[in-house]
Amino acid sequence: MYKLIKSSYINRQFVWEMALRDLKALNKGSFLGCFWLIISPLIQVCAYVFIVSFIFKKRMNDGSGTFQYAIYVLSGMIPWQVLTRTLQQSPMLIRQRMELVKQIIYPIETLPISNLITSSLGLCVSFLVFFILSAFSHNLYWSWILLPIPLCLLVLFVLGVSWAFSIIGVIVKDLREIVTVFL
Repeated sequence: MYKLIKSSYINRQFVWEMALRDLKALNKGSFLGCFWLIISPLIQVCAYVFIVSFIFKKRMNDGSGTFQYAIYVLSGMIPWQVLTRTLQQSPMLIRQRMELVKQIIYPIETLPISNLITSSLGLCVSFLVFFILSAFSHNLYWSWILLPIPLCLLVLFVLGVSWAFSIIGVIVKDLREIVTVFL
C-alpha cells in the first residue's frame, strides 16, 4: 500500500497529463469540444431538478420548499454518478492502453487515478448546482464542512475497486459489461 501511494505521489504530474489527455480526447472533433464536459452534467442536473420540482411537483413529507426533494435526491445521485462512471471504465483501463504499457515503463497504478479525475469533472459541476440550489432554498448547514470526509472515503473506495477491476479486466474481457449490468 505504501508503494502504491508513493508511486502515485511521484507520478502526480504524469497523472494530471494523462487526465488532461483523456479529457481532450473525450470530445475531440465536436463543435464545443471540452466545453461539453461542463455543459453535459449541468444540463442533466438542471433537467432533473426541473422535472422533479416543477413537473412532478415532488415535495418532502414535511412540507418544505420547492427544491427540497431535488436537493435530497441530488445528494445521493452525484456520488453515485462518479462511482458508476469510474467503475464502468476501470475494467478496460489497461486493455485500452496496452500499446503504451508494452512499449514504455508505464506506471499502471496511476491509470485509475487519472480515470477518477476525468470522471470527477462532472461531479464538480453537479456539486456547484447542488450548492447553489441549497443556498437558494436556505439549506446551508454548518455540518457541510464535514463533506470532505465522505468524499475522501468515496475516492478511496472507488480507487481500490478500480485497481482491482483494471487488473481483473485484463483476464476477464466481459468484466465491463458485468459491472455495467450490476451497477
